[in-house]
Amino acid sequence: LHFWVIPLIIGVIAGIISFFLVKADLLDYTKSNLVLMPIVVCFMFFVITWTTAMNMNYALDFSEPAEHTAVIVDKDSDTSGKSINFSFILELDGKTIELDISHSDYENYEIGNEVIIKLYRGAFNDEFYIKD
Repeated sequence: LHFWVIPLIIGVIAGIISFFLVKADLLDYTKSNLVLMPIVVCFMFFVITWTTAMNMNYALDFSEPAEHTAVIVDKDSDTSGKSINFSFILELDGKTIELDISHSDYENYEIGNEVIIKLYRGAFNDEFYIKD
């Protein structure tokens, strides 16, 4: 079972319920909202459930991490709005991963350097990496 399936199911169920509530005139919406309102409700429930599940995956994970050494292939800084997000593009066991990092790590490490990262299993088996 994939991590995103449960939020999707909850969102679809909420959308179906809201469809029937609108159709039965139990909600104060016009008939033109018969399709729009369930789609919006489905999306809202999916986003809320997904965000909660992602945070719980991290917060409820008490597993022992596995340490790995990865090579920095590229560095990226993304300016969105008023904040700047920094990340490393890492090569680890033949696959490429992107890892969010702090500004100081972005300044202190160069492309080609090795970095130690920890792989956590995740409470819902959705693995995530953290750089110490």
